[in-house]
Amino acid sequence: LTPGQAQDLIKYVKENLNARDHAILNLLLRTGLRTIEVVRADVEDIVLKAGQRVLLVHGKGRAEKDNFVILTDKAYQPIADYLNTRKNADGKEPLFTSESNNNKGGRLTTRTISKIAKDALKAIGLEDKAFTAHSLRHTTAVNILRAGGSIETAQFTLRHANPATTQIYTATLREEQRLQNSGEALLDELY
Repeated sequence: LTPGQAQDLIKYVKENLNARDHAILNLLLRTGLRTIEVVRADVEDIVLKAGQRVLLVHGKGRAEKDNFVILTDKAYQPIADYLNTRKNADGKEPLFTSESNNNKGGRLTTRTISKIAKDALKAIGLEDKAFTAHSLRHTTAVNILRAGGSIETAQFTLRHANPATTQIYTATLREEQRLQNSGEALLDELY
């Protein structure tokens, strides 16, 4: 998603979805979390590290919550608003709980989060099958780079072990640059 599309998505979920779904999609866009990492998060995983609010992350292929994402005020406020709707949310409870009759109060599934994301993306006109919950992770990486962040900054944010994995996102920027500053267009100015 372009920064404009990301803003449209944030505006849409804030104005049209419940507090939980707003908090989830905002969190995905601002931190690059994977859906499984959101599912595994508990209320008690929101802690302070060196004076900054973070969410401890039980990452892909990990046995423990040994990494984190920073919860800026814009990332945290929708979570706080959502938690205020839950009566005395215990620290051991899932950060985001199911509202369905079959699993009310239980942990969400990655499938549920994917559906929430897909429906919201469709609502803002992004109906292509390529737009998924995982697209929000890609959006985080590319927009960090668009904003002037380094590959290393994007790597740390996405918690990639190998910088080569993060390097993939530069292809999107190179393609944008090629389309905006083409040699073909320069030739058209000459003859």
